[in-house]
Amino acid sequence: MTPAEHALVHALTETAVTMFAVWEADLMRRHGMSRVEFTVLQLLADAPDHSAQLSPLAAAAQQSLSAMSRTVGRLESRGLVERHRSDDDGRAARAVLTKAGTAKYRRARRDHVAVVRRTLLDHLSDVDTASITRRVDSMREALAAHAG
Repeated sequence: MTPAEHALVHALTETAVTMFAVWEADLMRRHGMSRVEFTVLQLLADAPDHSAQLSPLAAAAQQSLSAMSRTVGRLESRGLVERHRSDDDGRAARAVLTKAGTAKYRRARRDHVAVVRRTLLDHLSDVDTASITRRVDSMREALAAHAG
């Protein structure tokens, strides 16, 4: 790598690690939830019927199925989600967002968006974000091809 490439890789790595740590700490401090728990609530809130099987949730949150089961269990114990058997496959579990989960997600989302704006988006105000998104999507595709 050239020195400039090395500096870019280092800057991106350090920034991503620190950014996710700041986001996680803020979610924990304000709402008592991890970033993964927030992601699960977000995915369920965005789902048409506010439910999803655990396998796709695990994939979207980059967790193993057993880790996702534990995450859903923590959310379930707090009344934020319910676990149901899938209509399609009685062996598969579905996580269903509760009314309390929807309310908790909305409060957390409002605060999380403010933190994301302050720590990321405000620093990109003079940048073509559509172009950055295309580049990031390209990197994600390359990473998926490399991992698969």
